[in-house]
Amino acid sequence: DNCSDPDVDISHSDASEAPCDGGLLITRTWTATATDDCDNSTTVSCEQLIVLIDTVAPSLTLTCPADTTVAKDATCMALTTPDVLGMPLIESDDNCPTDPVITTAHVDSDTTSSCTGAYSFLRTWTVTAADDCGNVSSASCVQSISVIDTLAPVVTAELEVTMDCSVFNDTLLYGISAADNCSAATITILSQDEFSGACAGTFDRVYHIEDECGNETTFEQFILLTDSIAPEVEISCPAADTLQVNALCEVDLSTDVLGMATAVCTDNCDSDPTTALSYTDVLTPLCAGSQLLERTWMVVGEDHCDNTDTALCVQTVLIQDLIAPMVSITCPDSATIELDELC
Repeated sequence: DNCSDPDVDISHSDASEAPCDGGLLITRTWTATATDDCDNSTTVSCEQLIVLIDTVAPSLTLTCPADTTVAKDATCMALTTPDVLGMPLIESDDNCPTDPVITTAHVDSDTTSSCTGAYSFLRTWTVTAADDCGNVSSASCVQSISVIDTLAPVVTAELEVTMDCSVFNDTLLYGISAADNCSAATITILSQDEFSGACAGTFDRVYHIEDECGNETTFEQFILLTDSIAPEVEISCPAADTLQVNALCEVDLSTDVLGMATAVCTDNCDSDPTTALSYTDVLTPLCAGSQLLERTWMVVGEDHCDNTDTALCVQTVLIQDLIAPMVSITCPDSATIELDELC
């Protein structure tokens, strides 16, 4: 002051607003009044801006769902969504009263496959926690997910198959098919044993059925073989012959002399068909002691299913009497005869 030392009175008033929970903007107005001894006074003011800020990010702890394996169902489907396989466990807190805002997201990696119907991938979880003042914490974790196919193929097959032996092939499949929930099914013949049963034989066959992921099953089947085709027989007669009766007007007509017919029998399935050989004789007299023999040979071939075939041939033998008769004569006694008177 120009004359005396003035008294100075200093005061302030605050006006504040909160832009966020934990943040405060204060406008402080300072007022100073100077009064001299003659009560002359002057008042001046100024504003002070005070900013309270929250720079502490929320605490954040993240625990991923457990690694898991999921099996495909009968339609080759598997649910792998987070509501099925789990959400991460999140714990977050902030230094200021308002709870942090949690944002959760996940990204699945490309799948890797070992077979059709099975695959695996990684699910990366990312979580952010933001407080009211924009301070952000983030954390991530990885969940491993495997999807597998555990279902074996479904087999549709006939327990017994009956077929003709002529069309049976021990490498072909009969009356069986298989379908899998995810991949193609492969059918192979695991074992095959033949035993007696049906007339042409029976096979006890075991099939092995497997999908591309190694799920497998087996099926046992019996194949009953029939045979409707008769065997084929061929016959060859002994050569025609001429025999001479003996001095008793007898002749030996046995097969030791005239020979046996020969026969061959083959069958489409039976490797050892049976043959039955027989003959009948017809003798036609020519003259006393001479005859014509017609020997009809017959062979019957039979296979394991009782199918038969017959073949015939005729052997001719001429029986002759070539021995001339034996003649003897006795003359009367010698005699002397005298002539009478008439000479």
